[in-house]
Amino acid sequence: MLKYILLGLYVVVILCAGIVNRKNADSTKGFFLGDGNVGPIMSAFAFVTTYISAVAIVNAGKIGWTYGVGVMFNAFGNVFLGIFLCWLILGKKTRLMTQRLNTMTMPDFLRVRYNSNAFKLAGAILIFVFMVPYSGSVFMGLSYMFENIFHIPYQFALIAMTILTGIYLTMGGYKAVALADSIQGIIMMIGAILIAVFIWQAPEVGGPIEGIRRLTAIDPKLTSLSWSAITAALPVILLTSLGPLGMPQMVQKFFAIKDAKSVVYATIVCTIAGFVIVFGMHLIGLYNHLFFTALPIDPQTLQPNADLLSPQMFELFLPQIIIAIIFLMIISASMSTLAGLVMVAASSISMDLLKGYLKPDMPDRTVTRIMQALCVVFVLFSLVIAINKPTSVLTLMSVSWGAISGFFLAPYLYGILWKGTTRAGAYAGGIVGILLAVVLPFVFKVPPSVSTAYALVVPLFIVPIVSWFTPKLSKEHVQFCFSDINDNNESSSLEEKIA
Repeated sequence: MLKYILLGLYVVVILCAGIVNRKNADSTKGFFLGDGNVGPIMSAFAFVTTYISAVAIVNAGKIGWTYGVGVMFNAFGNVFLGIFLCWLILGKKTRLMTQRLNTMTMPDFLRVRYNSNAFKLAGAILIFVFMVPYSGSVFMGLSYMFENIFHIPYQFALIAMTILTGIYLTMGGYKAVALADSIQGIIMMIGAILIAVFIWQAPEVGGPIEGIRRLTAIDPKLTSLSWSAITAALPVILLTSLGPLGMPQMVQKFFAIKDAKSVVYATIVCTIAGFVIVFGMHLIGLYNHLFFTALPIDPQTLQPNADLLSPQMFELFLPQIIIAIIFLMIISASMSTLAGLVMVAASSISMDLLKGYLKPDMPDRTVTRIMQALCVVFVLFSLVIAINKPTSVLTLMSVSWGAISGFFLAPYLYGILWKGTTRAGAYAGGIVGILLAVVLPFVFKVPPSVSTAYALVVPLFIVPIVSWFTPKLSKEHVQFCFSDINDNNESSSLEEKIA
């Protein structure tokens, strides 16, 4: 009964966040970026809760089963690279440059930064094609949790989450999401601490050190700190740690933060919250060999399924009160991630394609209403994908994540950090990234986690090499993009400056 009471309270809070912020959704910038006036605390929790979803919790169990202690290397990579360095190196520069260029989306930023309409068009289409499967994988991970913890049928859980996401997202936009994320982030931190305490206290584990000793007795490879053990897990670490730096729904948090000064405080809050949540969550994977002697069997396919490790661990080995709180942690993470994914997918059509190309004179209010409608459409598309239940959550997430981040990561990083990046270099990096992410797994049968690692890393070498030998952008253009500005001053667009 407690689980259902807490779930009901959570739904009420989410809907109230939408109602309170409904006025902020009247304009395109208000709906998509909260008018670019979101404080550091809300921005930090919006980032970390979008970064972590039910997919991440499901994958923590799967990674731990395969790599043992390597799952904790993944946790360290997530916190240090995916959160701390991301904010430290990119947060302030992204906020200043996007303000300077008057851009609100990743495709539009690349259009102005590289003076290329093709970049905006390609980026918008790519988000439209791959963001929906990714959000479908989040629905799947969340529904696995519903099914195992609440014993609610998979399809019914999917439909309920679809309705809730559609209502609260379209009602209040980004600021509603950020407000809800602040509450969700606190819930997630409490849940992660409880996970750590009760896993260490479980008779199967017997404490942190004793648990490691028991894992070693099962298989020394599970606790090996050798270089070969680390490199074996490296593709997954790169996938989950480096990939977010190029995901539009993550970079959106930098676009929306109040000012560059707020980035410092957001970096501290985000790193602390991320450390607590990520490390607590990954303990599920570290010790799951002590709870299971074989992979759980999926009752529908009658095949072993590593995606069920985390849900069944919660159901079988934790007290009901803890399960209820942890479930709120899981649903909080997933709802935030879903909102970010769906909003970015809707913006790619309404702002980047319709307003950007087909009908430039479209009124702002019309663009906002179209974006709200598209949020509902994309949630329904994600529902269809999740109902069809692809073979593996990790496979679906890896390919989609790899395609999007493989295209955006290198052009975005070098576009922010290096004045010498050329249009041709950015093109080459984006094209190579998406080809590696898609072609390697489907044509050459390379595991998706490995292909995605290539898609993220290889373009980081391609962009500077090609940029070195190709024509530079004009000095005036580059100087304008990188010129210092006062956070409090309104910035004009590049087109206005040139005119």
